[in-house]
Amino acid sequence: MHGIAAEGNGAVGTRAWSAAKLLRVFDDPAILVQIAEQLLNGPNESRDKARRLLVHAGVAGAYGLYGARVKLARASSVRPLFVTMLKDFGPKAWPVVKAALEKIAATATPNAATIELAEDLLVCVPAAGDESAGHVVLKFLRWTHSGVCRAAAATIIKLWGDRAKPVFVAMVQSKDDVVCVAGIAGLRQLGAIDEHLVPRLHAILARRVPAGEEVRAAAAVALAHASASARPPAVSLLAQLLTPQRDAPAPPAQAGNQNGALSKQDAVVIAMARSLLALGGKPYRSLVAERAERSPEPLRAQLRGLLATQ
Repeated sequence: MHGIAAEGNGAVGTRAWSAAKLLRVFDDPAILVQIAEQLLNGPNESRDKARRLLVHAGVAGAYGLYGARVKLARASSVRPLFVTMLKDFGPKAWPVVKAALEKIAATATPNAATIELAEDLLVCVPAAGDESAGHVVLKFLRWTHSGVCRAAAATIIKLWGDRAKPVFVAMVQSKDDVVCVAGIAGLRQLGAIDEHLVPRLHAILARRVPAGEEVRAAAAVALAHASASARPPAVSLLAQLLTPQRDAPAPPAQAGNQNGALSKQDAVVIAMARSLLALGGKPYRSLVAERAERSPEPLRAQLRGLLATQ
């Protein structure tokens, strides 16, 4: 159809004129929403044609796709296809994404469907948006919903790169675990686990500041990515935290979690041991081995397994 519309000079009554007139019908917002519904929720054989029509419509097509996503909010199965399709629009999707995110950001008490929509839209923010894109995304870094906060953190890195570092440093100071975890992950992705951050991570791991086990695990994982200048203090604190009490007797083999599942506290110990071995290498294998022997099952077996794979 598009090929026919491009034929000749498009004079009235020609094939090209008729094709162009028909294509304009597909620019109608209501029709585009229906086409997008076929793309997201229709039979597989209709999806390719629907996709081509939406992409051809440009920004209007992106609005149609968004409208269909809102209508199908209760159908979680459409989310992956929506994200893939909206990304295909590239910068043309930005007016739609921006308007939707600003509307959601102003919502006082978003429901579950709105939270999922925010997460989907955040991962679709194009890198070639405008400078305001980062400021729109920043609003969602304060949300305490893990999926939204993680998506916003990943997106702000894509948009701002190293300029996002101060934002993540502030997030690590947050009393909310979700925000703090996203801040630590953001700094890790930026390669910004430096000597200035290590004391804060030490305080988290040593329980000097209030933090849940998810935060402590994130801190332990992040230390494996310490910069060159931060490695010595990182190794020192990990060795200190993993050193067992010398006068404490080894627990019996049957001690520990009887169902064989690692506790969240044990997962933190595993993460610290993995980071210590990654940073310090062979000289610290004996320390991890000693911690294993003085730990109950299943932590003991997990630490032994870690040593076997390093």
